[in-house]
Amino acid sequence: SNHIGTEIIARLAKSKKVTRFILASSCSIYSEHQHTEKGEEPKNRTEEEHVDIITPYGLSKRAAEEVLQKLKNNSFQPIILRKATLYGNSPKIRYDLALNAFVKDAWSKNIITVRAGGEMYRPFLDIQDAVATYIKAIEIPFENVGTGIINVVDQNLKIKNLATIVQNEIRLKKNKNITMEIKPFEVTLGQKADNKKWMRAADSRRSFQELC
Repeated sequence: SNHIGTEIIARLAKSKKVTRFILASSCSIYSEHQHTEKGEEPKNRTEEEHVDIITPYGLSKRAAEEVLQKLKNNSFQPIILRKATLYGNSPKIRYDLALNAFVKDAWSKNIITVRAGGEMYRPFLDIQDAVATYIKAIEIPFENVGTGIINVVDQNLKIKNLATIVQNEIRLKKNKNITMEIKPFEVTLGQKADNKKWMRAADSRRSFQELC
């Protein structure tokens, strides 16, 4: 599993007297079943609470976190960044991520397809904010690391609302008529993550409206 690689690298880093180890974790550990037809919403999860992980990806991330927490001591302090779903421009864009996929389809096909009635939630984060957070994690004083776990999240959004933002922004700024196709309700995975800790530390935030 992926967490074994994390453990090997962390133990090697610790043996070489590395004091700062940053893990790219994920808000996917908060995934829970969401019955969209019933109007259910996932719980807004904080860094401190227990979660029952239901996806293999989430399990691998949590296992890696637990490895680092066991290795933690006064001279080796990991920082675990539970990142939201990223969006934004980059040299190699992932078009399977929600907002990037919506922009691609709106621009190339004039349509945005939203499944599960658009009622499921996801946490989102601009790639530039993610980069700034990594830099801050490198620079933060050793004594300020604390628990070392932080949800790196800008906004928790319902997918239908996210699609509407993309639809309106491209329509206004690019003068393109974008159709929205809403698929039927279903049982799916939803995520919400509390961002209070990250917001206290963040230097800046980039809005969704800057994307288009």
